[in-house]
Amino acid sequence: MTATRTSLSELQTAFYAKLMPIGSLQSDLATLGVTGVFDFGYLPENQAFPYITLFSGAGERPDNVFGTRGYASTIQVDIWSIYGGYKECYSILNVINTLFDQQHLSLATHAHVYTLYSLGRPLSDPGDERIRRFMCQYTTFTQEA
Repeated sequence: MTATRTSLSELQTAFYAKLMPIGSLQSDLATLGVTGVFDFGYLPENQAFPYITLFSGAGERPDNVFGTRGYASTIQVDIWSIYGGYKECYSILNVINTLFDQQHLSLATHAHVYTLYSLGRPLSDPGDERIRRFMCQYTTFTQEA
């Protein structure tokens, strides 16, 4: 009996690897002043802006095809800024979309079929109106290899 797996841990690793190749921030993001990439559950106290968090709203559902286990997933990437307006967020989003929208992801045990930019939404923090959050989501499809 084949164990049902999940694609989420491999997708999180692949997203992080594209944003932080060889352990340092991707060069275009660094040029825009991004200070770091963090798991949504772990953000250093007093982190400088702008920064990126991963997987606050990730989810998946089974999507099996021709007897092969497949997973349709939604991956959320959040851009955080205190720049007036959303111009800084949009510049960072352009780089992130270049890295992920319709681009290949290297996964350890799954075959990557596609990643598509599916939603972008500017938000603000109700507790601190200076903070801008731009939520972007990507739809992925993977299959167990």
